[in-house]
Amino acid sequence: MDDINLGQLTNAGFKRIGLSFIGKVDDYFFTITDKLDVEKEITVSINIAPNDDKSKLFEYLDKEQCFKDYGIDGKTVTITFIESSEKDLLNALQELTAKLKEINAVCVCGSCDNTEYLAVYTNGTVHSVLCEKCGSEVLKSFEEEKNKNPNYGKGFFLSLIGALIGSIVWILIGMAGFYASIAGLAISFCAFKGYEISGGKVTKTGVIINIITIAIAFFFAQYIGLFIALQKEVPELTFSLFVLNSNLIFTDHDILSYILPNMGLGLLFVVLGASRTISNNFNAAKQAEEFKIEKINF
Repeated sequence: MDDINLGQLTNAGFKRIGLSFIGKVDDYFFTITDKLDVEKEITVSINIAPNDDKSKLFEYLDKEQCFKDYGIDGKTVTITFIESSEKDLLNALQELTAKLKEINAVCVCGSCDNTEYLAVYTNGTVHSVLCEKCGSEVLKSFEEEKNKNPNYGKGFFLSLIGALIGSIVWILIGMAGFYASIAGLAISFCAFKGYEISGGKVTKTGVIINIITIAIAFFFAQYIGLFIALQKEVPELTFSLFVLNSNLIFTDHDILSYILPNMGLGLLFVVLGASRTISNNFNAAKQAEEFKIEKINF
């Protein structure tokens, strides 16, 4: 969009929301979006209530050289404006508005067929033109979601189960005698998937809960891995005997000299494997906490 059209839209009170500009000319809400794949072309969208005179609107658009093409999908009319035409965008919108008035076309809610008390509702990235009733329902639903029970207890339980399931991959790879970051990825993926199934709220606290369950699953996998390694050396060693003598095992200098380097190496790989999943979920939690829906009146 060139500076002239951009300046005119800004002066006319249009607001940038995400990749588009949303504004009002008389009683009509317009969404203006640059075509990223085609230079000098702008998409103009408007929701219009069903009207038998749309054919007159299309006749008008066919005659106007500043409009390249148009289409209709339900109640949304989409028009392509050619920026290199002699007419600037705001004048084209004003003339289009006059034609809409002439055929008695009116803007309509994006969710229902109400044509009164319309406003723009946005989360800062996308927007919708809604009536007061539908807008209130959106705001109410958002507040309920924001204030819902975070389910941290259930989230911890299912996250732990998921992490322990993921630790099976770690144990199997360990039995082959090596470590791989994919095993850490398996633990973290299963942990966050379990938390998601529980309905746990996406928050920074939720991410910390998953980090804790990932750590528990890692130490569990290391514990099982040590038992398997010792059983290879002492075939008559049973798991119950191993558990009962854990205090002795973990205070034995020779065993500790074997465990600690391997645990340090394993910890490195679990961090490498889980870091991306943890980082992505932390960013999602941060965005969720900052997420808001607001009503814009023009």
